Amino acid sequence: MPTILKGVTVGVAALVGGLLVASGAYSCFKEYGATKWPRADGVVVASEVQVGRGGRSGPSRTPQIRYAYVVDGERLFSDRVEFGWTGAVLPLAATADSLVAAYPEGAQVQVYYNPHHHGEAVLQPGRYLAAWVTIALGAFAIGSAIRGYRIGLAA
Repeated sequence: MPTILKGVTVGVAALVGGLLVASGAYSCFKEYGATKWPRADGVVVASEVQVGRGGRSGPSRTPQIRYAYVVDGERLFSDRVEFGWTGAVLPLAATADSLVAAYPEGAQVQVYYNPHHHGEAVLQPGRYLAAWVTIALGAFAIGSAIRGYRIGLAA
């Protein structure tokens, strides 16, 4: 492999790793902050599993949960259950089905909303699994880039 191509590959791996670590850290920050947000009563207005084309492992199943809540007399809507990439980290059909079962249409819910931006809300704050998995993947990519750089120097 030409030296320039090795350098580009290492650089891309480091960049992707850095972006993943930053994204995971931001999700951790949002998860923690949301645990301190005020709450409002809400109601689930739509709850279904969306089936996509998927790949080799079969069709993808993504939970689609939409809820309404009222803050200062304004009716707002959101579809965020938690921060992060839950569907990418836990792509199991059982996960999508159990999440939809936990939030059926018409269910009363507690909505945590951002006191500065009332339209930003979440049902399950403080769930760090997706954020930590994202950070770990980013750290692995950065580690691979460093190793690739060192191997390139030794060659």
